Amino acid sequence: MNALANNPAFWLALIIGLATLYLLPIVIGAVRKAEPMSVIIILTVFPLLWPAALIGAFMLPRKRYQPVPQRCAPGGLPHIGGADVTTSGARGL
Repeated sequence: MNALANNPAFWLALIIGLATLYLLPIVIGAVRKAEPMSVIIILTVFPLLWPAALIGAFMLPRKRYQPVPQRCAPGGLPHIGGADVTTSGARGL
């Protein structure tokens, strides 16, 4: 047991493991794209509120992205930059 306590690799692994566990609510919230991410970060900063941050990371709603409407060229195909199809004739795109 004493040999393990004197091993620097053990302490490094322990510190990295605890830091990962401590930041777990932020990682989960980021992966889930939770809407009020600032709430999760603020709760994580205070150790007594860490369980609330973990619960919030799972329960807070995800961001909802509105699809961007695509403007279509007269032929029904999406317009892909470059020259304007309506004024350049057959040479377009």
